[in-house]
Amino acid sequence: MPGMSGVVCAMQCPKLADSAATTEPAADPLDALRRFVPRRRVAPLDGMPRFTGGAVGALAYDAVSAFEPTVPLPPADPVGVP
Repeated sequence: MPGMSGVVCAMQCPKLADSAATTEPAADPLDALRRFVPRRRVAPLDGMPRFTGGAVGALAYDAVSAFEPTVPLPPADPVGVP
């Protein structure tokens, strides 16, 4: 989606994405998150507590091998479905 940024991890190939046109490869999805989160700052709002949250998202089945190396990845997607 245009204007979206985040960490994309598909078929054991994590990437930092600042836009659809800008991506940066990363070897490990958690390392990618560690590099991505500090780039984002939330502007303080008067009368509101400081935001102390972090990354929110979902992991696909493909990401399991990044956390559990004994689980093999399925073969490459022959259809090219994201």
